[in-house]
Amino acid sequence: MSKIDLSKLSKDDLKELRKNAKSQIDRIEEDEKPLREAKEKIDDILSEADLELKDIYPELFQSKKKSTKKRSNSLKGKTLPILWRNPDNENETWKGRGNRPSWLDPAIALHGEEACKVLENWPSDES
Repeated sequence: MSKIDLSKLSKDDLKELRKNAKSQIDRIEEDEKPLREAKEKIDDILSEADLELKDIYPELFQSKKKSTKKRSNSLKGKTLPILWRNPDNENETWKGRGNRPSWLDPAIALHGEEACKVLENWPSDES
């Protein structure tokens, strides 16, 4: 919410602001009235029946337990094939996982994509 520097407002401006704020508060309270009345009726019915809302809607009050089961990773323990190799330095490779290496974009720009791909390891589109 933006703050208004009240010290810069005249007395008439402050009175107008107070009037507008009161009017807005009244509108909001009028909009909330049906909800407030419905809640009071529900509270009265529950009290008369000696019940609580959780007795009627237990699913709303059940704690959502977090699963303790870990997700399995199908790649865990497997060695991935090298998909990219730097033509300028054969020791710089990338398997396509994690952050893209800093050498890849300049190597592609200089040598072309086909020169950097290790084609025999490239996944096929037939899967």
